[in-house]
Amino acid sequence: MSRPYFQLQGFLGHSARRAERLLKVYNDPAWRAGEFRSFVLGTLVLELDNLIIHSLRAYAISRIWEYQRSGIVPKARGKYMSSAEYSAHVMRILQPTKYVKRRHPLTVPRDEEQVTRDPKDIEKIILGISGTVPMDLRNAIALNFQIFHETKIVRHFYAHRCEDTMLKLIRNVPVLQSGLVKHPDDYVEQVLPGATVPRYLQWWNEYTDFFSVA
Repeated sequence: MSRPYFQLQGFLGHSARRAERLLKVYNDPAWRAGEFRSFVLGTLVLELDNLIIHSLRAYAISRIWEYQRSGIVPKARGKYMSSAEYSAHVMRILQPTKYVKRRHPLTVPRDEEQVTRDPKDIEKIILGISGTVPMDLRNAIALNFQIFHETKIVRHFYAHRCEDTMLKLIRNVPVLQSGLVKHPDDYVEQVLPGATVPRYLQWWNEYTDFFSVA
């Protein structure tokens, strides 16, 4: 089996296990009535957001490796793209001005890579190196899931829990702005009209559905 195959399978397996652990914790009733409810809920949101970031990055690298294996994308010095080379490519595509100011680096440290939560950015990243995008990815993006936008807004509040992030969240969430929902915890656990599960589980379902299609 090829390295890209193992990379993709490893990514799928690791991400699935992390997602299942989050679901198990969320469904555990022990923390809901206690004083740690907000802490646990915030941690679940942060972990789901981290999982999104990790999964999108791993997905992009595995697809680029597959293109390199098939010859669509040439290998530099006969090697598959490294993590640092991927970070440089991300800068070239998503931060072109910064990339030029840095004099077109071939590698960039991971901690300087722009955080990517939007699948449309992953589409640009893959397109920028291969000239083509997997149809499966296009189909997954077309589902227009809200998780990638909504979790980003909420995670900033839980990461900092300050007045500034609370105000930003209120400005971006109409039900908090109107007072229909009083706290971010209640927003995360809100069951939308026509839905059968709380918003957090809806996000979780969208995450798994997106990557099952992509």
